[in-house]
Amino acid sequence: MDFDGSQYYKFTRVLLTHLGVWPYCTKRANCVRSIFLSPFLFAPFIFQLSSFVTKEYSVDLLLNILSYACTCVYYVLKYFGMVIRSNEIKHFMEQIQSDWNSLQNEEELRIIHRHTRNARDFITITITCFYLIILFVTVVFLWPNILNIVMPLNESRRSRQFPDAMEYFIDQEKYIYLLTFYSVVIAFVTISVVLSIEAFSVLHIHHICAMFQIVSYRIECIVKKNEMKSLNLVPKQSNGFYKSIVEVVDSHQSVIEIVSNMKSSFDFVFLISIPLGVISLSINLYRLCLYLKTHDIGLISLSGLFVISHFIYIFFGNNNCQKIIDYSDGVFKTLCSTRWYATPVYVQKYLLLIMCRSMKTSSILVGHIFVPSLQGYATLISSSLSYFMVIYSSYGRSTDETCSYNQFL
Repeated sequence: MDFDGSQYYKFTRVLLTHLGVWPYCTKRANCVRSIFLSPFLFAPFIFQLSSFVTKEYSVDLLLNILSYACTCVYYVLKYFGMVIRSNEIKHFMEQIQSDWNSLQNEEELRIIHRHTRNARDFITITITCFYLIILFVTVVFLWPNILNIVMPLNESRRSRQFPDAMEYFIDQEKYIYLLTFYSVVIAFVTISVVLSIEAFSVLHIHHICAMFQIVSYRIECIVKKNEMKSLNLVPKQSNGFYKSIVEVVDSHQSVIEIVSNMKSSFDFVFLISIPLGVISLSINLYRLCLYLKTHDIGLISLSGLFVISHFIYIFFGNNNCQKIIDYSDGVFKTLCSTRWYATPVYVQKYLLLIMCRSMKTSSILVGHIFVPSLQGYATLISSSLSYFMVIYSSYGRSTDETCSYNQFL
């Protein structure tokens, strides 16, 4: 894969290669990497379900497990969805390469370079921040143990306990460092999986936005060149126009097909991830409220970061899809803002065809029921808060629930 903008995809290519989902690697290599990663992806889910075996069932235990299990199911679905759809990923990359190679105009290259560079910078900053968060969480969790070494007291400070949702079948106090190392490795792997997949999505979406903007730029150029020309233009002199108008129509239709293919390829994963995200955010908000009663700074910080990460992740996912809507609408707005009516009649006919198609917004419709956008983000957050209030009003004030969390003190 070699084209002018390939340098922007190098980091994502390295991440996806190590995850075994890069389509240009051999199937055997991808299969080996997937098998190696599978235990890291399924282990947290298995340890969570093990709590049902060793502990008495209760609503508190169920909510405790679901607060982590929904996230585990989500990234497992995301990962194996990418593994299964590796051929579609290859098709997307070939389409991206074809679009880059078809651009000759300096302004068009500037547009696509800017969008792709912004996507790459956003990915780099996001991944760096999440890895720093892992380091921060590790330090917070081990802080009592660190203080016991640096500033020892007559009585050792009590180590923080792992969540009750995990059942490791070993003494947590005795193997605190081993469990912490294991948890850090699992967190590193799972976050790398999710962020690598999202990195590809971000690059793909920014490429779509760039192509929509390039279509708008080409329309402006066509209108300016043909504005107020004589209606008796000789057909031989209009060969350049026909070539340019065909390029606009083809590029517009191509980017619309990319959006449609993206929607059809990952529709099932998107459809499952929406309820999982709402359930996970609702339950973790409930858990955060319970932790606030314990006045434990460590638990509050960890739970607060987990909740904030939900809000951020849902926001950026919907905001990226909102960009597709905005830039697809931009084609219609650009055409309407030009003096297309001052062009020759044969030009107007072609522009009207583009105008009719661009009136229909291109968007990622999930399951024919939900459109990811800023309005969709508000809907998801509103639903999560509603379910959180229902859970809290039903279980949050019970004495048994409050007592069960005193073990984290």
